[in-house]
Amino acid sequence: MHISRLLACVLAVAGYGLSAQAGPIGAVQVRVSTEGLDLTTTAGADAALARLSRAATQACGGTPDGSPLINNAARKFELCRARAVAGAVAQSRSPVLQTRFAASHEGQVLRLAAN
Repeated sequence: MHISRLLACVLAVAGYGLSAQAGPIGAVQVRVSTEGLDLTTTAGADAALARLSRAATQACGGTPDGSPLINNAARKFELCRARAVAGAVAQSRSPVLQTRFAASHEGQVLRLAAN
């Protein structure tokens, strides 16, 4: 099964990124294409995860610079990125992509945040 559509990964990130505020500061959407990828294979799923991770980094405001003026910036960024990728993966309906995500760095971030 070849899935070639935009993961409306539309990384709908509610801007939890690096704001000093506790809540969302605005929605950001980034379209991620899965064109040319076979999400039923490990290689295709891994390539899709790489695309999603890059898009989530962009949607969450880019990698933080470690400024002491922003409390827990790195943690907030990682959580924002993990949630964005998780949402896109859930929309994909690809069991292989979901399994690969669960084993990924972002999947681990979400598990740690849940504890």
